[in-house]
Amino acid sequence: MCATAASGKELLQVAVVDQDGRQVMKELVQPSSEVLDYRTELTGITAEQLRGVTTTRKAAAARVAQLLQPGTVLVGHSLHYDLQALQLDHQPVIDTALLFSYE
Repeated sequence: MCATAASGKELLQVAVVDQDGRQVMKELVQPSSEVLDYRTELTGITAEQLRGVTTTRKAAAARVAQLLQPGTVLVGHSLHYDLQALQLDHQPVIDTALLFSYE
């Protein structure tokens, strides 16, 4: 997530791995409004990396939705933020934020 002028926070990248840790999807996403802070120290993403990226949030969400089957268990840290950013709703989830905190 980056800080933007219009909506406060926007998606920068989507990454999905399978149950064996193999990368299924990793895609940069072009924010729809001006980026104020890429939060590179957390995201690892810079303005240079986004040059030429045309994938929208909606397109990235559609790709993720295609991967989600009924009964697919999503595992991640603070998943509600990811699902909110993608504007997706999915259950079941295992949220590691309940087990480990970020400091």
